[in-house]
Amino acid sequence: MHQGFFRLCITGFSLFALLLSGECRAEFSLHPGLYTRLEMTDNLFLSETDKYQEWIVTVAPYLWLAQRSKELNISLQYRYERYRYLNQPSFNDRADTHIGILDGVILPERALRIELYADARRENLDRRRSDVVDLPLSNTTNRYLGRIRPVYHLDIGLRHYFETAYSYETVQYDTQISDETETQRVELLLNRRQSTLLDLQLEGLYEHLAAKINYDYDRIQGRVGGEWRPFASTTISAKAGMTWFEYETGENFNTRVYDCQLFYTPVVRWVLDLHYIKNFDYDIQDGLYRIWRGDGGIAYNSRLSWRLGLLFSMSEYVQVRRDDQEYGVVGTATYRLTPKVLFGINADGRRLELEPVTENIDRYSLGASFVYTPREYIIFGCRYIYRNSDSDLDINDYRENRVSCDLRLTYNMIH
Repeated sequence: MHQGFFRLCITGFSLFALLLSGECRAEFSLHPGLYTRLEMTDNLFLSETDKYQEWIVTVAPYLWLAQRSKELNISLQYRYERYRYLNQPSFNDRADTHIGILDGVILPERALRIELYADARRENLDRRRSDVVDLPLSNTTNRYLGRIRPVYHLDIGLRHYFETAYSYETVQYDTQISDETETQRVELLLNRRQSTLLDLQLEGLYEHLAAKINYDYDRIQGRVGGEWRPFASTTISAKAGMTWFEYETGENFNTRVYDCQLFYTPVVRWVLDLHYIKNFDYDIQDGLYRIWRGDGGIAYNSRLSWRLGLLFSMSEYVQVRRDDQEYGVVGTATYRLTPKVLFGINADGRRLELEPVTENIDRYSLGASFVYTPREYIIFGCRYIYRNSDSDLDINDYRENRVSCDLRLTYNMIH
């Protein structure tokens, strides 16, 4: 079960232990910890009609360890979340969650390096509905991802470098209705340092995806672009190109793709960022879809820090009749009362327009938090959040108030 994911984790663990047992000079970090939380919700199932108040206890031991050396850079994070529902004990056996991330590079300083990545986490079955945090007992499944990626880097003179990479990736789920995939990619990159202010890039990609439910496809993509740094305060990056798809059924199509980003810090403490992308992504159930996404915001960082942002996304599915649109505004602010006390507020308002169900949803949330750090290894927090979902379909309406207190204990060791 989930053999690709676990084999990659075992490979990473074996390399980790092998290099720790050797006499190479390396920096080793170990951070065990414990996270506990008590929370109360007045609407456990996020329902307008069947509201159930519930007290939930969460106990989550976690471990983070890492090593850096000339032979291997690797980190491993693991957290086991155990939930206890005081009024609904029947949920206790199916609510526990394992979360893990393995991220490493073998021979990071060599021309040929090997990148390893694996993760296990909860994911939404239908991303249009309430997310994993809002409703962990339904509309979610466990996802296991594993990836290995050898990369070859070649410097060509002082101004150019070339990289080529091959990657194999597998994604698996616990539910039968989720579309498990295996993806192989070949990537090419040619970079020219035009000046200290400008880098130019040429990219090529070949991808083959084999799916359990949806159609397999082959993809070829080419992009040109670069990064321009006209001032110390400004970074502009842009890439554009074409991508071609061919399905196993013989159907094929092509379209343009873009990726543009602006990062601007006009004065100290102020940050402006803008990002727009048009490309493709893959849904857990409905497969390949076109995505147009834009977001941006302005932020100020000081004792009183805040950020106000706008977002927009539009998704158009290739194999099924489904179109999603989302746009909204997000704001956060924090104020450090003392070096050990931090107060924060956040607000989120967005509108979803879904086809072909012809449903419009207005979602709002408002939250506040209080965090106290008496010691470096002790963090205590209290949080409140209010959520409101107003849909054209009454069955999808809900309101919720959620209050929680949490405690995090950690231990840091560096060798």
